[in-house]
Amino acid sequence: MSARSAPRRAEDRAEGSCIGASLIRKHVETVTIGEDGSAGSGKRQEERHVRLGAWIGNQRSRAATLTPERIEQLAAIGMRWT
Repeated sequence: MSARSAPRRAEDRAEGSCIGASLIRKHVETVTIGEDGSAGSGKRQEERHVRLGAWIGNQRSRAATLTPERIEQLAAIGMRWT
């Protein structure tokens, strides 16, 4: 049986994803912060690794305690709650 035709696990269905919840939580994005690095700006760019999957999972688990403003902000960027 190929990976594509394998039945989805219960936790995968609960996350609304075809990949496991543990993989989602482990997702890391590299983000560049700071100025553009042009000569004379005096500031440098810095790369940071953000555990985006864990952050999203945390927001979802705290949904009941988030302020209405925070929920609105997350909805504006396309947050999926399930």
